[in-house]
Amino acid sequence: QQSKKRGEGTRLWWWAPLFFTMVVVTLNVYDLEPSVNEVLYPVGLGLFHSGIEVGGREYTYADGHGIVDHPPRAVPYFRGSITLGEAQCGVPSALEALRGRFTPTGYDLTSNNCNTFADALSFELTRQRTPPFVNRMAAFGACVACLIPQRQPLPQHQGAIAFQGQGHTLSSPPPSSRQQQQGDDTQQDLRAKVRAATLKRFGG
Repeated sequence: QQSKKRGEGTRLWWWAPLFFTMVVVTLNVYDLEPSVNEVLYPVGLGLFHSGIEVGGREYTYADGHGIVDHPPRAVPYFRGSITLGEAQCGVPSALEALRGRFTPTGYDLTSNNCNTFADALSFELTRQRTPPFVNRMAAFGACVACLIPQRQPLPQHQGAIAFQGQGHTLSSPPPSSRQQQQGDDTQQDLRAKVRAATLKRFGG
């Protein structure tokens, strides 16, 4: 009888892992400029927007909005999905670790964009990085700034909302219109200087 009880315990232990469902983390990639990407994608380049799909929602980062979540694959010009791995921690704790960097006013075209957010969230969840091609054009951001929208696209329906959980809080009040104009002027001047320096370097 004791042997039977040990056998039952062994069978219960064998079935136990089936009660734990692993959460798959997926990268969804979209074309920002489909006609441009038709030429660039075959050589490992392109202008892309991306988001992390996990637990039935997709998380991304947009200028002026901060971290947002929406139904998966809802942004226009969906290109494809890439499985990154299985989540090793919860989404709220992962977003909490990133909220200080990815604020509504912290967007930067080359160093803090939707693709860098996707890469950071992927690493927090799976300890895996996103494929390099997704954000490769950021290295050439000063040269192609005129081709990339200043604000990343959001789904064109009411399902997209600013993330309201622990992972997204406003760190400061919105800037005044005067401050916003000054910031835009500074950013435009910076882009012009960087573009001029780049063209000079390449003999343009």
